Amino acid sequence: MSWQPLRRGRRPPGRLVLSTRAPLGLFVCWSRWDPPRPQLILPAPLRGPVGRLVAAGPPTSAEAGRIGQPEGGSLWHDLRPHRPEDGPGRLAWKLLAQGRGTHSKRFGDPLEEVATLTPAPGIPLERALRHLCGAILRLDGEGGSYGLAVGGRCIAPGQGREHRDRCLELLALLPSEPGEEVLE
Repeated sequence: MSWQPLRRGRRPPGRLVLSTRAPLGLFVCWSRWDPPRPQLILPAPLRGPVGRLVAAGPPTSAEAGRIGQPEGGSLWHDLRPHRPEDGPGRLAWKLLAQGRGTHSKRFGDPLEEVATLTPAPGIPLERALRHLCGAILRLDGEGGSYGLAVGGRCIAPGQGREHRDRCLELLALLPSEPGEEVLE
């Protein structure tokens, strides 16, 4: 698609033209689409420094993420529905043999501290938001737990698709600082 938004946030893209071609140009197809509602534009993910506030106490079992345990190790603390990316080493084979469905073992150190991500000090806001976006996507892909504190708002540590989407929406809808360049 050829739409390039100028700012993050909820933006109406206008009419989009989608097209495709088959090999050798024998078949060409195109369509015009007017999205019915504004689309959420996230900061472009970028690797970089982020600030971390560490939780004062041990996380609850809902906050404990996959933390450095070998796959199939003996110290697991929870079960969740099995996903293909978990691999066979995490599969709870005993439950599967009993006909109770496919579940994955979740490993974690109950004393592991959960970090709340914040913008790194001394970095312009828009670049810091890009760094936070990259860190959130990376931690979500690893199955880790994280929280977010930015712009006077805080999201408690957690994990999963809904948590990731809440954090990314907060980054996208955060007001820009006056006079700061949005696109780099």
